[in-house]
Amino acid sequence: MSRQTTAPSISVIIPLFNKARHVRTALESVLAQTVPPAEIIVVDDASTDGGADIVRSVGDDRIRVLTRDEPGPGGYAARNVAIENANGEWIAFLDADDYWREDHLERISVAIESAVRPEVVFTNYSVRKGGDRAIVKNEQVDGRPVVAPLRRGEALAWFAGSDFMHTSGTAVRTEVLRDLGAFPAGEALRGGDSDLWLRLILADKRIAYLSEPTSVFVQEHSEIITSASNLQLPHIVGARRRRYGKLCRDRSERELLARLANRKTLSRISQGIDGGAARLLDFRHLVWWKLSRNQLKRAIRLLRRTLRA
Repeated sequence: MSRQTTAPSISVIIPLFNKARHVRTALESVLAQTVPPAEIIVVDDASTDGGADIVRSVGDDRIRVLTRDEPGPGGYAARNVAIENANGEWIAFLDADDYWREDHLERISVAIESAVRPEVVFTNYSVRKGGDRAIVKNEQVDGRPVVAPLRRGEALAWFAGSDFMHTSGTAVRTEVLRDLGAFPAGEALRGGDSDLWLRLILADKRIAYLSEPTSVFVQEHSEIITSASNLQLPHIVGARRRRYGKLCRDRSERELLARLANRKTLSRISQGIDGGAARLLDFRHLVWWKLSRNQLKRAIRLLRRTLRA
């Protein structure tokens, strides 16, 4: 897309909770975009570290700061507030401690205008841990077109095996988010993003996948997912497996859903043990007969650790 071409109207949404050290970097990456956003909505989720003041000090007219009186786990409620207040035709998500390459929105705009005519755009992304360089998440996409349609079965199969998408690399048409119900605020302490991506797939929304990574997930800042208070409920995808199973078209889709639920549930159990929140109840969400041999060995090890906790 030429920079002179009229780009789709994109609202950028950034939930903010005690990320004062990082939010300026996130904002600067948005303001440096070759295709600028229509607006940037930052929702301060009752931060106590002055992060909202840093955002206001940037002084760009496109930035709107909304505030909430009580923080919500995962930023789900904060994102939903922003979605309801967004003016753009599309919404691109960015966490306050992640950042974008300068052509992130340009690449998304190209995908939106492509023959795929998507309602959802997922981009490949990089993961940075500690001081290490960012590592591309999905190396297996080599050879895929830069912009490719991602059909329901392919998306579900890929998701069953790995998190090929990430919140900071996702854009969705605004009306789709509002119609679908957006993030499950109040229903999940974690995994709400995965829940939304799964609902988008099962709702047959047209998806474009961009193979080039243009967003960076900075993993060392993401302590929220492993705090003990956020591990008191099961992973929402595992807990809702039966509900979503009714949306599957056939047995093969139900098996992929079971694989996804098992992967997420095992991850949740492992993090719960490490975070001092081991719970036997979480094992009931495993579909034991669908576990691979390696997953079964892992589940047994985790069960033994839980019983000893």
